[in-house]
Amino acid sequence: MINHLNDRVQHYATNEIFMLFGTDFMYQNAHWNYNNMDNMIEYMNENFGDKYLFKYSTPSDYIDAKG
Repeated sequence: MINHLNDRVQHYATNEIFMLFGTDFMYQNAHWNYNNMDNMIEYMNENFGDKYLFKYSTPSDYIDAKG
């Protein structure tokens, strides 16, 4: 994931990067999926927090941050 992110940031003009996860029916078990996402966010922030901040967001938050 970090390699993907390091490549992706090269194509963004701002510090905000919007990443989508899954497809229409990929995340039907919400409890399981949010638990996994929580664990991934915690891990990434602990190990790569000096470079990236991982968090839940919305498209409107992303647009506002780019403002």
